[in-house]
Amino acid sequence: MTNVIATVTNVAGPDINGLDVVLRVNEFYNSAFNQLLVFLSIVVGFAGIVVPILMQFQNRREIRLKEEAIEAKIEQLLAKLGTELKAQTRADFECEKVKFDKEIASIDERVGKQIARPTAHSYFLHANTYSSAGQHNQSVAFYCWAIRDYLKCEDLRNCRRATQALIGTLTKITKQDLESTKLNLREALNKTLAIFEKANSNDIWTDVIEEIKAKISQAEAKPA
Repeated sequence: MTNVIATVTNVAGPDINGLDVVLRVNEFYNSAFNQLLVFLSIVVGFAGIVVPILMQFQNRREIRLKEEAIEAKIEQLLAKLGTELKAQTRADFECEKVKFDKEIASIDERVGKQIARPTAHSYFLHANTYSSAGQHNQSVAFYCWAIRDYLKCEDLRNCRRATQALIGTLTKITKQDLESTKLNLREALNKTLAIFEKANSNDIWTDVIEEIKAKISQAEAKPA
């Protein structure tokens, strides 16, 4: 401050007394201090306005980036869930389809067995009628069909009755009868043998298979 007073005294000249010098120095400091306050006010005001704006901008930018990251993550999860859901839905569908097919097959088998019994009875009666009328070719064909359906409905008792009737009727046909394309007896007999062989668990039909084959061989040896 002494230097400031000396400077003011030198500038003002020797005519200014000490009190004036002090007043002018005081005025100088007050002016400088006021300017400093104004400057600081401006700086503080600037900081009070600009800094919050900058902070708000930065916060919004961070929020936007986080939102974008979250949205991307959600899209990935949805895509993954969609793929897994499709795969699971497909697997569930295939599983249900297998169950449905099994149920339908079971129903078809059950209905087939229910239908097979009366059908077999009808074929058996027709075969007996043709046999009584001496029409042995037709009789053989109907016995074969009756045997097929009796096995289908697991009516083994009537199946054996029809089988014995078939074996008895085979003694009355010839090679020409077997080769006739009208009723295709050879094909009908071969199918009957195949059905017996398929059902021949524990050799329950072995004797029947051998006897039918023997009768067919005898029929082939007979002249027309």
